[in-house]
Amino acid sequence: MMFPSWMQKRGWLWVSMVWLLMSSRAALGGQERPSDIWAEDSPPPLEEPWSGRRLESFLVRLEQEDPNRAAELRSLRQSDPQKFQEVVRAELERFLRAGDRPRSPEPMAGPQGPMGAGPGGSGGGPGSRWLEHLQRRHEEFIQWLQKNNPELAAELEQIREKDPALYFTRVMDARRRYDPIMETEKRNPELAKVLLEDLAMQKQRDELLKKLRGTEGAEREKLLQELKTLVSQRFDLIIRKKTLQYQELEQRLKRLQEEIEKRRSEISKLQAGKQQAVEEHVKDLTAQAEKMSWD
Repeated sequence: MMFPSWMQKRGWLWVSMVWLLMSSRAALGGQERPSDIWAEDSPPPLEEPWSGRRLESFLVRLEQEDPNRAAELRSLRQSDPQKFQEVVRAELERFLRAGDRPRSPEPMAGPQGPMGAGPGGSGGGPGSRWLEHLQRRHEEFIQWLQKNNPELAAELEQIREKDPALYFTRVMDARRRYDPIMETEKRNPELAKVLLEDLAMQKQRDELLKKLRGTEGAEREKLLQELKTLVSQRFDLIIRKKTLQYQELEQRLKRLQEEIEKRRSEISKLQAGKQQAVEEHVKDLTAQAEKMSWD
């Protein structure tokens, strides 16, 4: 499964925008969580999307396509950082929905020098490697989705060729929800299974709430009882999820404590053997100096 051709023609600027957008969506969901047990868990950001390094890289590449717009964004970044983030996010959304747009015949350049032919060509530069990396990640995600949510995978497949921009937007939204579960599965399959089940329960809950609108009488009472049963089951599932997360944290803390003790012991041994270590190192240094040829 390949990215649509319009995506492959945009070079490093497209890669930068996708990278920023995927991370920013995750970060926007990562607000401080309330203590309410029913609050939805928001996936954590994969990386801080608004770091100076990443934004600067994005702006440098934007200058290749639209210098005036890049200058405006740089000015806004200085005067109103919060507004700058909102505008950049809007730019990314606009870019993904813009469809095909002309690309300069000149090779794109970035902070590290020319990018060559870029992802759509045969130059094999950093742009090409980045697109290959994104392609692999995309294929891995789709394969995982086909196994764990075949219904959603089939929906995405249906719109992939018909509406590439919508397809990619839908994929990013799915990755925002499922990427954390994919990563969890690598280290804690049991917790990942619970997280998937929780998403399924949330979907069932939303469907029941939709059916309840406008329903009266015995049918409404039946749906309310179904909702109550589902909510009770989800409460137990959330407790299970939090228990597994706590156990995982406890194990990490235990490993960290063991590492701290190891480092503390290492420092004590080094301090106790200082005199011997100094004398041996001086001997090594003088021996090396005497072997040097000064002629």
